[in-house]
Amino acid sequence: MRVNRKVTYLPRANPALLRARTKVGPQGRETMAFVGWISRAYRLCLNKLTRSSSGQVPRGYVILAAIVVAGIVAAGAVSNSFGRRAERTYRDSIDQLAGNGIDVTVNSYERGFFSSQAVVSVQLGQSPFILVQHISHSPLTIASGVAATIDTTIQAPAAYTQGLQTIFGNVSPRIHTVVTFDGVLDTFVSLAPSANSIPLIKCIIISDGLNYEWYISPDIHRLSGQGPALTVTGGCGEFKLTGVTANGESHLESGHRVGNSRLAIQQIGGASHMPGQNQLHGMVRDFLFTSLHSLKNSRMDIAGKWSLSSLAFGSFQIGPMDVESDLSNIDADSFTEFARETEEIRRSKLAKDAQTRLMTEKAATFVVAMVKQSPALILGVHITSPEGPTVGQVRMGIAAALANDPRLARLKDPTSADKDLMQQLMQRYGYAYGDLSVPQAFAVRVASADNLRKWETSGMLKREGANLVSRFSYKEGRLLVNGKKVEPPKPQPKVVSD
Repeated sequence: MRVNRKVTYLPRANPALLRARTKVGPQGRETMAFVGWISRAYRLCLNKLTRSSSGQVPRGYVILAAIVVAGIVAAGAVSNSFGRRAERTYRDSIDQLAGNGIDVTVNSYERGFFSSQAVVSVQLGQSPFILVQHISHSPLTIASGVAATIDTTIQAPAAYTQGLQTIFGNVSPRIHTVVTFDGVLDTFVSLAPSANSIPLIKCIIISDGLNYEWYISPDIHRLSGQGPALTVTGGCGEFKLTGVTANGESHLESGHRVGNSRLAIQQIGGASHMPGQNQLHGMVRDFLFTSLHSLKNSRMDIAGKWSLSSLAFGSFQIGPMDVESDLSNIDADSFTEFARETEEIRRSKLAKDAQTRLMTEKAATFVVAMVKQSPALILGVHITSPEGPTVGQVRMGIAAALANDPRLARLKDPTSADKDLMQQLMQRYGYAYGDLSVPQAFAVRVASADNLRKWETSGMLKREGANLVSRFSYKEGRLLVNGKKVEPPKPQPKVVSD
């Protein structure tokens, strides 16, 4: 004989009540699936208990029920703990980005058991970019040593969106980030290949996509990747951008960030065939930019180099070409402190005029600290052309004696009425010297014959064989060009119209 017994639930353990009281958020579906599974297991155990013909509760079922109940409590507590820990790590990572000069703000964060959602705004210029981030922090993810994984969708301003759609069509970038508990953000950005037609100019833009990795830890920052390669073809002409690669790495040294970066483009250029317009064609090959930030005896040195193997524009051709710069003797402590202070002011809620006033004060303090270290800048250029090499170098800086001038302290006061003080100090303590040698046949191609005659007549240029040369020096307000004194240009008075 079958006996129907009423199932009695523990207080607040009725699955129906559990379902009714559980609030399902945007990221709560996986939580409800887990809770539903636990609930079904729990009901099975209770049904087994009530269907015992002897009326005695089997010991195994009691143990199973206890395990299930404990599992519900433990799973909720552990999952909630995972969610809190993941959020804490996420917010620390955002603070790390903000501390490195990125204007980023967490607008909202909805925490779930196994996943959460954050909405973040990133300010680029005057335009805010909204990032909607789906954050996964399940026990399996955390067991592998990862705090969370993040998939990001970008909501860009209309102007940016339209420009990107013109080039890449409706292909959206995939942005995936791995966050570890020790403060590492490893972000992978990829864009699938695409082909987009532009009927207005009767052209097709073909992209082979891109792939980049951006690694950020409390100590090391690293970027590497390649792309996009673009081909524009059709009625508008032919254009190619190929071999784009970028990489760089920086680390902290004595509290200052130092490192290197590199950007390379194998080829950029093409020819236009727009109806009713003159045809234009040009090409740059093997463009390379490198930079190096290094620390020497508590002073920063920033070196950069631009180079290309060839540049052609119509009949004009040059190459190889190198341009180098080296800024040295930068007070590292003042440089880092100024960057930190300006970032704090920029992120503050002060009014714009108050921010401007504070920025001016900090900049003046920074300039005073900088000039005391006698910074120096060296620029060099080397251009190969069919007519011969063009070579030049300039060195400029500030004499160390400026540190002892009592007028220097007045630069810290933004209300000072002496607005020409900086110019006076630079005339007194600034120095520069350099030289330039250009093949005359090449100079005729890049400058008009009338201008060349004027510069030669005034002594700014002089002939040495087949070259035009210019040597100059500037010290204590005195400018010499090719051995002759030249009055430095004076600022022109403003003309006030009626």
